[in-house]
Amino acid sequence: MDCCGKRRMQIKSKAPRPPIIFVYIGRTSLIAIGGATGRRYIFEYPGARVAIDPRDRPSMTTVPVLRQIRAGGTNPDKKT
Repeated sequence: MDCCGKRRMQIKSKAPRPPIIFVYIGRTSLIAIGGATGRRYIFEYPGARVAIDPRDRPSMTTVPVLRQIRAGGTNPDKKT
């Protein structure tokens, strides 16, 4: 039999996580499909930034023309 505390922990662990921002560095436009959610992410132009569900991050990182950016809009690939 489950106790109330265990049930509460299960509910808390399913809290939504904030989206991850990706920027498109290609030449035209791109539609990427999230591997985990099946959601369509539309990058309409070069430089477009789109919020991605964190569950789709692994599949988005395999797309050569997408880069994950940190909060504040800095590019993790850029050396400072």
